[in-house]
Amino acid sequence: MLVSTSASDVKFILQNLPKRKAPPDLDQAARAALKNLLAGHLSYLLLSPPYTSSILDAPSRAALRSLPVFPILRPGRRNGQDVVLDTAPEGSLFLASSVPVVPNIRRTQLIDYDQAVPLCRALEVEVLDEIAVLKIALARNVWRNLQPELVPALIDRLIWRLPDFDEPMRRLFSELEFVDVGSQGTFKRPNAVIDPASSLAGLFDPEDEVLPTGKFAIDGQGSYIQRLRNNNMLQTVLTDAMVEERIAKIVTLSEKGEPERGRQKALRLLNLLDKHSKERSSSTQWPHLIEILHRRAWIPLGDQLYRLSDLWDSRAKDTLLCDWALLVLPIEIKSPSFRRYIGWDAVSFDVLRWQLIEVTGACSDCQVSATDEISNRVQAVLRTLASYLIDGVCTGEELRQLGDELGDAEW
Repeated sequence: MLVSTSASDVKFILQNLPKRKAPPDLDQAARAALKNLLAGHLSYLLLSPPYTSSILDAPSRAALRSLPVFPILRPGRRNGQDVVLDTAPEGSLFLASSVPVVPNIRRTQLIDYDQAVPLCRALEVEVLDEIAVLKIALARNVWRNLQPELVPALIDRLIWRLPDFDEPMRRLFSELEFVDVGSQGTFKRPNAVIDPASSLAGLFDPEDEVLPTGKFAIDGQGSYIQRLRNNNMLQTVLTDAMVEERIAKIVTLSEKGEPERGRQKALRLLNLLDKHSKERSSSTQWPHLIEILHRRAWIPLGDQLYRLSDLWDSRAKDTLLCDWALLVLPIEIKSPSFRRYIGWDAVSFDVLRWQLIEVTGACSDCQVSATDEISNRVQAVLRTLASYLIDGVCTGEELRQLGDELGDAEW
């Protein structure tokens, strides 16, 4: 039997514990009694001169860790004093009371620091706040092994603490698939979800599974979707990949006998590209997108799909130059750069040529019912052809050929 002769009983006990032996098999009541005894002695030492936290040497700290006196937290929402007493092997984590949800981490003891302050201070351990614990939980090897019932509570805390994350944490969080986007339990990363309040939302339908549903569809002060939106976690920018995917969807709608739905989405897409054109400040950002837009016929009108080169918008000053040669969409593209990149910045000579042939009745398909319509269009086209000749857009020879095509038409 050991008899303490030291003024510090706790140091004597820890220095004389048998090495490399399992701790005594004590029930929780006995462990609590031992914990209180050790805590009382350690508190006295911590408050005694020279007032330092280094009151134990390394072997004594190892011996203290081996005693089943540390309050181990159960995974889940923090529930007051709901702990069991056990050992604190190396690698254990010590959590502050500010951590409301405790994750499960394989082969790691999570200890309630506040219920064992003297013991923890004697070990000279770091106490982890909620942000530190959430960062550990976000690690791939931890997150994929979480108990499923813990995930909703941790997601709630992650969303709540988003403003406090540093960039690496934000990046890890944005890669988690937790936003509900479908009735079949489909979840996606927040940065793959369309903000339902953004202009992009009208491009998508519920079956596309990119719009939030369930509790993530509830908007308002303090809602999940508002917190994600305020922290720039949702998709609000029209990307090239998104444009390509939407064009494919528009074509599919038309092929399935829903051309009107496809037409509405096509017009909305063109309007959005017009509005978002300022975000593409560099000409190097346009080529791939323009290639996507011109790659195929994708704009439904009636029972057919048309290419952009077959169409024009309803900008007033261009209408008289092309409305009988091209199909005119009921939209107006206002961005000069977007007009230029899709080829709508100026009516081409070929379109002017065909417009003039149409309005003068040289084409057998031409059906003119009002003289004013002919007059207005002929004057507009002739003025434009004159300016094209002056600017070198067309040649005198091309105009002579156009005259030959018109023949004896009375115009």
